[in-house]
Amino acid sequence: ALTVSGKEEDVPVEPPKPQEVWVKKAAKLKGVDSYYVTNSTNTTLSYKDKKVEHASLTGGNITYMKAVENEIVAGRSLIAQDYKDVASVILLDQELANSLFGSAQEAVNQVIDVGGFSYRVIGVYTSDEAKTAKTIGLGGLPITTTISLAQNFKMDEISDIFFRVNDTSLTLTV
Repeated sequence: ALTVSGKEEDVPVEPPKPQEVWVKKAAKLKGVDSYYVTNSTNTTLSYKDKKVEHASLTGGNITYMKAVENEIVAGRSLIAQDYKDVASVILLDQELANSLFGSAQEAVNQVIDVGGFSYRVIGVYTSDEAKTAKTIGLGGLPITTTISLAQNFKMDEISDIFFRVNDTSLTLTV
């Protein structure tokens, strides 16, 4: 493997893992409206005798729900305390809530199995993306915190970084 010096050595150099503090600084650039970071994994969700496979579980940071404009139809969204407590809480899309519980309202406050971990359903949301998830073979689009997903599923806290920009004249001053 090549090292920082450009020499061939047996010990590879690992690039640094992205930090949200870096992303926050970049989000202050002129023209950036908002940002969010995510991580994700495919998993199975189950409740009693019902099972949904191929669910694409997304971990979103504190800015995620507002940035993607998902609409809460029952319960609540993720809040700062969920991140602070590394809470095992989850939002289900409306289709997924209907599959497991029959309705959005019935899903709230239930505990489900998510890939072998217990998560409490705190809310149900709707979005255009979630409405079409089954047409592309996904069992649903549940959402949790980046930190809970990272700790429970042994993965990086950030795998994707997104910026929403409002103009094309972004500039960077060094």
